[in-house]
Amino acid sequence: MTGFDASGHIAEETKNARVIAGKGILSSAVATGVMGFITTILFLFCTPDYETLFSLGAPQPFVQVYALALGKGGSVFMTAIATLGLIMFETQNTSIAIVAASRLVFAVARDGVLPMSGWIGKVDASGQPRHAITVIYVFGACILCTILPSQVAFTSLVSAGGVPTIAAYGLISLLRLTMTPGRFKSSYFYLGKLAIPFYICAAIFNAIVFSVRRPCCIL
Repeated sequence: MTGFDASGHIAEETKNARVIAGKGILSSAVATGVMGFITTILFLFCTPDYETLFSLGAPQPFVQVYALALGKGGSVFMTAIATLGLIMFETQNTSIAIVAASRLVFAVARDGVLPMSGWIGKVDASGQPRHAITVIYVFGACILCTILPSQVAFTSLVSAGGVPTIAAYGLISLLRLTMTPGRFKSSYFYLGKLAIPFYICAAIFNAIVFSVRRPCCIL
């Protein structure tokens, strides 16, 4: 459950951001949780025993899982559906990621934090942070090229990117709980008495996810 904060990164360009950005974050988190839970249960019912699963050795294990659970015809159909959905999802997700990341980089550069902030923090005649978008494209291309010498290095690098994100989610809720529990009452989505339990649950949940994901990065 990551990436639902993308609505906040583009809040400066959103009308009525006080309401719309918050609704975008909330609806994204709910949709990710519900659909992710359904997908996880589905794969748990289709996954074979551990010995068979880890002996597959396929680059995309879900293809073998489909074959074992559905047979040849069903696996071909589901693989085609999954491939089509992956292409559509990745195209849309890449566009969203570039928009969100470029706005975040632009905001940080505007405050003079990054090297070459004066150049990165500029906008073009139409008000778009074109230089920040270029920086994101260059960094993304460089990271993608690491798959050429070593697929393991690429997988580890990509996996490592999720750990700071999870840590940030947990720190936000933890610091809200310990440092500013009674502030920001004017927020449209202020939780009132439910704020403290939500902060605790969010901090614990992200701590668990952080501890589980950490070994993937080391491997």
